Amino acid sequence: MGGTSKVRLFTQFGDTWLGDSPGGVWFCDLSEVLSVNGIVSAVTRALRRPLGKDEPVAQHSLAIADPGS
Repeated sequence: MGGTSKVRLFTQFGDTWLGDSPGGVWFCDLSEVLSVNGIVSAVTRALRRPLGKDEPVAQHSLAIADPGS
């Protein structure tokens, strides 16, 4: 349900644990997601990793495996 401060809570949590997360923390808005491909697209956008048009789930797996490239 909107308006219950979930985003604020999780961004505070991320700020608190940032020092313990060498890879950093990301916020990923899933409020408009309606499918698995939507989740993949939202997460890869949050990671600033563009996806091609083919096989978004496989591409996402590669982006998670090697977030620095």
